[in-house]
Amino acid sequence: MSGRDIRDVCQQAERRWASKIIRGQAHKDVEGSSLPPLQEYIDSAMERHQVLLASATQKPDNNSSPKKPQYDFL
Repeated sequence: MSGRDIRDVCQQAERRWASKIIRGQAHKDVEGSSLPPLQEYIDSAMERHQVLLASATQKPDNNSSPKKPQYDFL
């Protein structure tokens, strides 16, 4: 995964955790910290990994019409 993928994984985990806190489905730490537990990050990373694998295994559509050259002088 690239650095951007890792950032997206972390942001997704934090958004999910914030949503759980707002809905009252998660509890903040005693110290008032509201960081997600490690499992939230792991779950988010696994989902991102699945998406990356799925997009890598999809074959491009060869039935599409070829692009016309940008400059057609003939």
